[in-house]
Amino acid sequence: MQKMNLLGLSTWVFLFAVPASADELDINKIYSPWCYTEMEYKDGDRSKEKATYTFFKDNTLHFKDFIWDTTSSYEIQGTKIKTEKWGNYNIQAISDEKMVLTVSNGAIMYLNKGKCS
Repeated sequence: MQKMNLLGLSTWVFLFAVPASADELDINKIYSPWCYTEMEYKDGDRSKEKATYTFFKDNTLHFKDFIWDTTSSYEIQGTKIKTEKWGNYNIQAISDEKMVLTVSNGAIMYLNKGKCS
């Protein structure tokens, strides 16, 4: 079991060690639901999360967790996602299955493609 965890972590590190540039970013990958699973804070602490962000092409962002079920507008400028309600995020990396965002306080958000179950 320990090997599986290390393998999973090394995959994240390998895929997302270098921030994406706007030219490298395939923005079409963002248009889907994403399950926000973990936050890593600047001090190294981590918290498990469970919320679904769904990005629509009409610049609507839907957020759902165990308390909230709401929408906001958003726009993408380069690698930055600017939302009407929740501030700004910077896209560090995005693949077919994973996305990594940073927030203004330097924390890192880890998301997996698909709705949270």
